[in-house]
Amino acid sequence: MRYSTLLLPGVSVYYSDDAPTPIDYLRGDTKGMLEGTISRGGYAIEAVSIIHDADHRIEFYWWKRGGGRDHCVRVTPKWPRTVIYLDANADIDYSKGTDADRLQRCPNMTADM
Repeated sequence: MRYSTLLLPGVSVYYSDDAPTPIDYLRGDTKGMLEGTISRGGYAIEAVSIIHDADHRIEFYWWKRGGGRDHCVRVTPKWPRTVIYLDANADIDYSKGTDADRLQRCPNMTADM
């Protein structure tokens, strides 16, 4: 674990143990893009700069390997972290405690969140 994940606000994304395949993701903000993979039952924790303006947002794009729809949410991070749970279909699972009040649909995305 990186020390910055303990000190800075962050976004934690947890992927279901029942998922059939890993998901790939891109996380973008004003400083650039970061890409990664989350295995089934895995998670990603992305630290967010503590120095930013009140309108700071990050966008989190993800998709299942081998097909399926793309997903994207715009996140307004909160301290100490914003949590997103994904079900086996890689859809947001609001029943597990996802911080829904911090999520917005990305521009140009027509699929449900």
